Amino acid sequence: MTDEASRHAFEKLESFANVPDPLSHPVAQAVLQANRMGASAPTIPMYLYHSVFDQLIPYSSAVQLNADWCARGGRVQFVTDLLSEHISYAFTGAPGALLYLMDRVDGRTTPSSCPR
Repeated sequence: MTDEASRHAFEKLESFANVPDPLSHPVAQAVLQANRMGASAPTIPMYLYHSVFDQLIPYSSAVQLNADWCARGGRVQFVTDLLSEHISYAFTGAPGALLYLMDRVDGRTTPSSCPR
């Protein structure tokens, strides 16, 4: 995969397809919709953490993902940070994520911020 990606770097998707706008094709749209995050709920508890000031991935997308997962019966612990941005929170938020995982392995009750 890496070899293919490097050999075809900067080539347009349209050069590999026989339709003008491949991502708008009904088959592609069906696949993209079926694989959209939030389209179905995870079957395991999730820890979702996101900074309000994330400059790469809008905070609103994390709020929507949380709402989608909760609405579909997911069990989500959603944690918001007000002091960081994308890169710094990847590091400063990691200890909370690791503690969450350790608690699951240890069999502790799974917290959820989803309304029930």
